[in-house]
Amino acid sequence: MGSTGIPEPLEYSTISIDGLKVTFLGLVETNGKENATIPSTHPVKVQNLTFQRPENVVSQYSNLKEQEDSDLYIALTHLGHDGWEGELGDYQLARQFPYFDLIIGGHSHQRIDATINNIPIFQAGSYLNFLGKIELSIEDERVSSIDFKLINLNTRVEFDPEIQAVIDEYNDLPYLKEVIGYSHSLHERNMVGCFYTDAMRGVMNTDVTFQNPGGVRSSLDEGDITNREIFEISPFNNGTIIFDMSASEIKTFLKGSGSGFYYSGIQIIQTDSEIQILDLDGNVLPDQTMLTVGINDYIPAVYEEYFPESGNTQPLTAAETLISYLVNINSQVNYPNCDHYFRYQ
Repeated sequence: MGSTGIPEPLEYSTISIDGLKVTFLGLVETNGKENATIPSTHPVKVQNLTFQRPENVVSQYSNLKEQEDSDLYIALTHLGHDGWEGELGDYQLARQFPYFDLIIGGHSHQRIDATINNIPIFQAGSYLNFLGKIELSIEDERVSSIDFKLINLNTRVEFDPEIQAVIDEYNDLPYLKEVIGYSHSLHERNMVGCFYTDAMRGVMNTDVTFQNPGGVRSSLDEGDITNREIFEISPFNNGTIIFDMSASEIKTFLKGSGSGFYYSGIQIIQTDSEIQILDLDGNVLPDQTMLTVGINDYIPAVYEEYFPESGNTQPLTAAETLISYLVNINSQVNYPNCDHYFRYQ
């Protein structure tokens, strides 16, 4: 784990219930940054923590079921259900490391009920919409029958009163209920991406802004906009930063990152393998043209090789920037059409 003072978690745990022993092995993806071994999170927030690739360690626990004398061996993962380009997902785990009686996964936000290499694999979606319930029959330390169902939490009416009281206290904070703008229609996430980058550009006063789609976590309903909705859209407390970059450097970033981004302030066109950057009037910007680029600080932390060594750190977080835009510049959100998204193909 490194020298952070954070206690290292157990790699596995065995529990006993009514004479039945169940062993869980925990595995997390480490695809958060090229040329680094960290989960998909802000690199700054895991500084000095050491991780290992799951495919490099899982074979060390091939005999864990026998070692623990368990009736059931479960991989509890945050890998995603299906890896790509050599990454390990639950499907690959079942094919390459068939030690488990079942795999319960997450990360890819899917509803999964599959069997790969005779190993059941389950995932219960995302955003607490569903709770997965697995019922097993065990005979001679093997699963003889299995039933998986999803419980729709949106239709449940029973609540733990103590937990509900904590939730209600938070939700009742006056600041979260404060109305700061108006949305003229339902804005799906791609439309929110246009609002997001326009708002950042307006507050940060830059030529260009970019936003990663994974950092836009919610749609925006029609009607009054509250602070709560902005924090639902941008919940990560990421900072904001401004860089001076040439048009050529921006092209290199867009090509090299391999990721897609919402953007504002320019037009981006790809013809064959070439990228053109144009101003809002349609004029092609020469490669040497210098532009101010406003961005949340997660993006340059992940793709640091494409950004200058230093930038101008801003006083507002990404969410605070959106709120400032609505309060001080433009309270109206109206993006019926949005095509400000680019991913190099």
